Amino acid sequence: MIPQLVRDQLALYLPEERIAHSDRVSETAVGMAEHWKMPTDIVQRAGWGHDIAKALSPKKVLRLDWDGWPQFDSLYDDYPAIWHAFVGPLMIEKCLGWTDSEFLSCVRWHTTGRAKMSSFEQIIFVADYIEPGRSFDDRDYIQGLAKESLDLATFAVASRSILSLEKRRGTIHAHTLRCRDYYQSIVGQEDAKDIVRILINLS
Repeated sequence: MIPQLVRDQLALYLPEERIAHSDRVSETAVGMAEHWKMPTDIVQRAGWGHDIAKALSPKKVLRLDWDGWPQFDSLYDDYPAIWHAFVGPLMIEKCLGWTDSEFLSCVRWHTTGRAKMSSFEQIIFVADYIEPGRSFDDRDYIQGLAKESLDLATFAVASRSILSLEKRRGTIHAHTLRCRDYYQSIVGQEDAKDIVRILINLS
């Protein structure tokens, strides 16, 4: 459960349903870390804070009157759905005072993914997709992959993101493509083909 002091800060910027999602991501991430016998503190806090900028935009940030705050306007114009992941680490440092790089990196890469993610980053990347409030048709399948291999689950989430964007004719961020390609090279061509086939069948 999110500590009250953290919840109070999140509530300044997020609606209750987004805070509840963040709590579920944190719980899912902690369960994944425990499954893989990893420390839980980093992913627990990353789950709580990963969407802190989700309800903001460059215009809303301007109204906060934070001196010297970078706007990332062009990023918002091109990729509005992932802008919050780039801004999130800066907001967390300012609002929550959490500055450790491993934690902030989990927040930074939770939407696009990237090649060569740390295991902590992979956990948040996957947990954001498979937390129990999600209703994706392939959620249970990817949850199963996450118990087998973080690399398989990371490849699956990146592939699902790309498949969904291609279907909607959306713009795919270069980091997501690099993430998919890198983890495809890790899991191997045969497993990658099987995963994509199952994802397509489930969609």
